[in-house]
Amino acid sequence: MSGKQLQGIIRTIQDVYIPPYFETLDKDKLENAYLNGNIDEALKAEWSPQVVLPLLALIGDAKTGRKAYLVGNPGTGKTLLLEILPSLVYAVPPAIIERTILKGNPDETWENIVGVLDVGKLQKGETRVLWDPRWLIANIGYMGIDELNRFSPRVQNQLIQLADTTGDLALSLYGDFIRVSSRPSVIATGNPFDINGVYKTSQALLDRFDIGIPYVAPPVFLDEIIEYRQKEIKDKLDESKFVQRFDNILNKFHRREKSLDELVEEANSLRYEYSDYMKQQGIYVMNPDELKKIKEEIRKTEIDKDVKDTMQVLSLVLNYPKSEEDLPSRYFRGEIFTGRSYQSLNWLVRAMKWYFDSIGVNINDKEILEKALPYVLFHRSFNLATQEGLAEVKETNQYREGMDYLYYWDLAKTVSKEAIEKAENIVGALREYSENLPTAIAMMRVSYKKSGMVDDRLELLLSYLQ
Repeated sequence: MSGKQLQGIIRTIQDVYIPPYFETLDKDKLENAYLNGNIDEALKAEWSPQVVLPLLALIGDAKTGRKAYLVGNPGTGKTLLLEILPSLVYAVPPAIIERTILKGNPDETWENIVGVLDVGKLQKGETRVLWDPRWLIANIGYMGIDELNRFSPRVQNQLIQLADTTGDLALSLYGDFIRVSSRPSVIATGNPFDINGVYKTSQALLDRFDIGIPYVAPPVFLDEIIEYRQKEIKDKLDESKFVQRFDNILNKFHRREKSLDELVEEANSLRYEYSDYMKQQGIYVMNPDELKKIKEEIRKTEIDKDVKDTMQVLSLVLNYPKSEEDLPSRYFRGEIFTGRSYQSLNWLVRAMKWYFDSIGVNINDKEILEKALPYVLFHRSFNLATQEGLAEVKETNQYREGMDYLYYWDLAKTVSKEAIEKAENIVGALREYSENLPTAIAMMRVSYKKSGMVDDRLELLLSYLQ
């Protein structure tokens, strides 16, 4: 069932999202482009990390959404991705998705993002907020943020709460409150660092995103999408009736004519209708039941024990170097691999394994880990990378001027390869001295932080970090 669902979405992306840039499914080409980490070649294969990874983030886990940060030059199709891909996953017309995307603007305020005061109530001495319609879509499960780093630092700090991954979200404004019943999946786009009007993104906000994705596409890419969408799809489909009905629900939400739970139920019922209609037209759109089933399947996907152990030890390798020459101190300042980073990597490896199994591509867990880790480190390195580390990767970087974010991508790939190799060596040594790997890791952490407390049995292990 899942393989069929995934193929349906892939074919829709192939036919609707970026025709004719994708070619027919070629498993050898797919595996080679993926395993070689070649962005340009991967774009030409049916599997593209710039589409599939946001897709997996939208699907998320059984209990929470996931967060992806796409960084690339203007005009490469990032914004259109925020509209089309969520439509296929959440069964909401692209026009409605577009209406509710947060769009970066230096003059935007958090108050405008959340809602506006009800003037009629205010004149009667009452305080009531008319919530922005985007919060109803967030309760369905999705939030799109376009040009994240054009928001002011103050607004970026407020956005951190959207990107947290546990518990319900309660937004307050002027003493009024609204609940977001489950943490939504968030897909955000950002511009390169040398573009005018871009603010530095805080480390706290960057760390909330599970994965960062470098976004590259040829200049003609966006024109082809728009032309095809307008001429072939809009002429073929009549989405207007669904857009109008979704609009009515959003307006009732904004005017607070019904409770949030009632309107979410009404929207979900309409999502089933929209999914059925689109499938009848040959365009695959998941309904809520199918989305729920996939989330559960990802949650149940098991990772090989060796890969699990390697992921646990990565925190030691990446955060506790023994000298300035050791990995990763020559690349990073501070902790690059936090507890949240581990959770992101654990989810991404499971999600990618489930994805490849679903479409019948045979890639082992270690290979998935090797290609997943750079996406977890990429965006987290923006503020932590050392000038020495960047200079090292720039020496071999062939990308044209104005694409500095790809230096960080090369940095993430370089660090990932060395870190995984060292972590595997440590796992092998740890198993000789302790059957309980988490306990052994805890002992190693103590040995790093408190000099003179190194257990004799760990002397060999310490040599791996020297």
